[in-house]
Amino acid sequence: YIMSETTSLLSGQTTTNNKDNTSDSSPLTTTTISSSLLWTTNVASLLSVFLFSGIIFGWAPLELMLVREGQYNEYCVSDEETKLCPEQSIRLQRIFTVAQFLMNFASLPIGYLVDYIPSKGLYFAMTAVVQVTGLLIFAASDSLTFDYFTVGYGLMAVGGSMALVGSFPASFLLPEYQLGLLAMISCLFDASSAVLFVFHRLNVSNSELYTRRMLFASLGCIGIVVYGLLATCWTLLELKHWKDVIAIEELETEKKKNNANNNTLLPTTENCDNNNDHHPHIIGLPIWEQLQTSEFMLVAIFSSIHILRCNYYVMTIDDFLYYFLGDSDGYYADVFSYVLPSGILFFP
Repeated sequence: YIMSETTSLLSGQTTTNNKDNTSDSSPLTTTTISSSLLWTTNVASLLSVFLFSGIIFGWAPLELMLVREGQYNEYCVSDEETKLCPEQSIRLQRIFTVAQFLMNFASLPIGYLVDYIPSKGLYFAMTAVVQVTGLLIFAASDSLTFDYFTVGYGLMAVGGSMALVGSFPASFLLPEYQLGLLAMISCLFDASSAVLFVFHRLNVSNSELYTRRMLFASLGCIGIVVYGLLATCWTLLELKHWKDVIAIEELETEKKKNNANNNTLLPTTENCDNNNDHHPHIIGLPIWEQLQTSEFMLVAIFSSIHILRCNYYVMTIDDFLYYFLGDSDGYYADVFSYVLPSGILFFP
């Protein structure tokens, strides 16, 4: 996505240069977009990543909440309450299994959608529909009367993936902070698993006040506000032709750098060849040729193995601790819920 967006910006620069050759003044200026709009868009993007992108990976505390409610307990033959019965455990694990599959499977079409959808405001409106619908369905679900836990959690996973991928374009609005913003997106994706842990702790503290229905419905209302703000911001940015404005700003910055470095040596053919050796050869290839390269195969195999390993761990940690350590009160599951989002401390 970053490479394609950069190409778009470079295309915008080329168009702008051609216009500059025919006219001394451009209809777009660097003051067209206010800094408050740029920062509001980025803050809203980061907030959507934190609240929704990796929310499904807070499965461990959520499973404890569902067990306390007695969801799928009707499939248990024995009346023993000290352990989960296999039938109940299988149905609970199915919820997370389907959701994490949909999240990974949907990444490619979502990335294509972000690149080619005519309006990012429309994209975030679609994201809101998917995410909020999933939250409301999960809030209303019950294993006896309305068993749509899997559907709701799956929609939450797809909506989370749309929130994550959709947050990348906002970093181009502030080029000087882009690396930091991308790092924050990665950190907040990990931290988003803590949302369901907070729900779990609230439910434990007062199960009558902080019910699952109330918590997920409230998050759905917050999602309407956040995604509505994002859709509005991107609509305003597109009305102001944000890509062209950013391209002009980058050109002006580059001109200032060139003026400040008049004594810099011009690159020779030998230097250019040496520099090109440092860039992967797949950058300029069409997408289908990139998929056939050994670099892509290596990343695909590495990611597939470790994502599977990670998802198995998240899915089974509750049952493992429950069966082998007698963690009936969820103490060790709480510890795991603290450890999982703490990975953000190592990203910097």
